Amino acid sequence: MTSRMTSGAKRWIVAGLMAVAFASHAVAEDETAEREARWKDVASNIFGERPMEDGSSMLKLIVPERAMDAALVPVTVELNGDHHIVAVSVVVDNNPSPLAGTFRFGPAFAQNTLKMRVRVNEYTLMHAVAETDDGKLYAVARYVKAAGGCSAPSASMSNDILARLGKMQLRRERSLDPNSIPAQLMISHPNYSGMQQNAAGDYTPARYLEHVSVSVGGTKAFDLDTGISLSEDPAISFTYLAKGDGDIDVKAKDSSDAVFSQHFNALK
Repeated sequence: MTSRMTSGAKRWIVAGLMAVAFASHAVAEDETAEREARWKDVASNIFGERPMEDGSSMLKLIVPERAMDAALVPVTVELNGDHHIVAVSVVVDNNPSPLAGTFRFGPAFAQNTLKMRVRVNEYTLMHAVAETDDGKLYAVARYVKAAGGCSAPSASMSNDILARLGKMQLRRERSLDPNSIPAQLMISHPNYSGMQQNAAGDYTPARYLEHVSVSVGGTKAFDLDTGISLSEDPAISFTYLAKGDGDIDVKAKDSSDAVFSQHFNALK
């Protein structure tokens, strides 16, 4: 009797495990289909009906699997291969405003690596989309677990934010190639999304960077069009090619039409 009961129990356990596995598989398929449908909709809104190919041979998107701070999620885009890439867009699929930024490159940009920080509002796929000089689009994707980044309150006091609004820093590194210089541009700006509440429970009006332009010796390195998915106090890392006198000029404009600019002397 004991043997028969044990055998029956085993059958019940196996059947239960199979049911759980089947249900998990079904849920995974539903989630995949939902993500694909969301990306199709987002991509259509940003890029129209242009076809998009697999970009894994020329792009690598690096994001944390689980972000420590959803308001400051680090994103790295590595550009590989021999393709001439003229633009890269970073898209956070499930954000209220998915397009975190589009970089359009100029002759002073070294096609190397881009780094930035973004807000992530909920668990989501993130895409990097490259456009080549022949007008074709290529995409790669990664999944990131983070939530609440678009509504997270500012890390600084309001008075402090206003006092340093638009101030910039440019950190540069010396490399083996003196004409190819890694740099990090930091801009003080709260990048208010319009979804953040203050202590009184009122929503802080949206005010965010819309455009950043960087030139080297009068030659464009990149133009960046961005919005509320860019983090507070943006930090953008890139590599530039020394052009002209090597001086760096940065111009930025936010959604209130405030314009900020700064000149940095060439690295000596």
